[in-house]
Amino acid sequence: MALSLNMTSSIVGFPFPTAYARVNKMTIYPKTIAPGSTDRCVVEVGFYASEEARVANANPFETKSYMMQPFDNAIAQSPKAQCYAWLKLLPEFSGAADV
Repeated sequence: MALSLNMTSSIVGFPFPTAYARVNKMTIYPKTIAPGSTDRCVVEVGFYASEEARVANANPFETKSYMMQPFDNAIAQSPKAQCYAWLKLLPEFSGAADV
């Protein structure tokens, strides 16, 4: 499970038209006892030059972390699938396709 997207800019200064974004880590923080608190999930995404680069065990050219809102089983059943569905709602993942 991953996303394919056209990255027109990157931290290394080059575009990656066939970038491959993969959730490398999810850290789920459960509700606290504070009133109104909700579950949170920190999602770490690795960006690779392409799917082929990832399969060849290349290092990501960029890694970003995102704070995701509470899980919603109406979006997808598994937490990982929910992460990918949520990422596709972000502007920087506009036009991303499941791979």
